[in-house]
Amino acid sequence: MKQLTQMAAACGITLASACAGLVNAPIWTFLLCGSGLALIAIWEQQKLRSRFGALGAGDVLSMAHLASVADGCIVAAAAWGVGMLLRAALLVVAT
Repeated sequence: MKQLTQMAAACGITLASACAGLVNAPIWTFLLCGSGLALIAIWEQQKLRSRFGALGAGDVLSMAHLASVADGCIVAAAAWGVGMLLRAALLVVAT
């Protein structure tokens, strides 16, 4: 059940980023959405900290956290861009 809640939150954050692009919000708004996506991923990765620590591979998990931040920002930026493209398409159709 918790996994489903996290998935729903991630989808909602991605949709919020697309809506921000649709309403012509500033480009930095995708960073807020990307941070939210990264927090969800890092929260899920924290469950593995004890296992990675036992193997002596804690640095791998740190790199996974950085990759999650990058992935979250890329996904949010892409969603923001899709919202902007949809806005432009709607403006062309309306005129």
